[in-house]
Amino acid sequence: GYGDDELVKLAPWDLVYGPDRSLVVADMVAAMEGELDDRKVYEVRLIKKGGDTVWVKLAVDSLTHDDGNYCVIVGYDVEDFKRLEEELKRLSAIDELTGVYNRRALNEFLGILIKQCERYGDKLSIMLIDLDDFKAVNDRYGHVFGDKVLEEFVKVLKGLVRESDIVARYGGDEFVVIMPKTDVSSAKFVAERILAELSKVALLDVIKISVSIGLTEYTVGDDLESIFKRADEALYESKIMGKRRVSAR
Repeated sequence: GYGDDELVKLAPWDLVYGPDRSLVVADMVAAMEGELDDRKVYEVRLIKKGGDTVWVKLAVDSLTHDDGNYCVIVGYDVEDFKRLEEELKRLSAIDELTGVYNRRALNEFLGILIKQCERYGDKLSIMLIDLDDFKAVNDRYGHVFGDKVLEEFVKVLKGLVRESDIVARYGGDEFVVIMPKTDVSSAKFVAERILAELSKVALLDVIKISVSIGLTEYTVGDDLESIFKRADEALYESKIMGKRRVSAR
């Protein structure tokens, strides 16, 4: 968007978006002084006339001509590639069916939150939820219908937890709610409300689903394996005690 008369008044790094500028300015100066040993390649944002930015792949090189040193910059627009890259990153963290986080993202979030608990003494509770007798739903109505039931269940679940809580699909018909800054007694209150609300709802206006829930709270020394092991033990207890209930470990 710039004209030639505008460009000649600018240093090359003036066109680089502020947060990215430190990546390239030293090499650009070194190129102009004939001290850049090898070509450098970056992905940075350039500032378009008007203030918008565009992702560009830049190659910075040095050229000596008529006893003068020059910085040679070649670039091409990679905006579409960046958008695709961001979308792929998003998809790699999202469960395709339900739209909540997948197990990979769940483990990343939980790992970060456990470190915060270790450092700051924060509370953290985990809710492991399993749909009772869901195999019978698939057997009777088919897997396509079963998938729609899972989608509807997630919508109900997300309406019953806080925005700060993290909902993820653990696998199959199991889901996890990570509840930051929450002790297990507060988490149990939410879990009981989930049971109560589900008893009033017919998913897809056809079928009522109950769930069994296992709860646990972060304790000092926990890692991903230990905290999930306790949540799974609590869930198993809910199952063997008759389902449609909450247990805590």
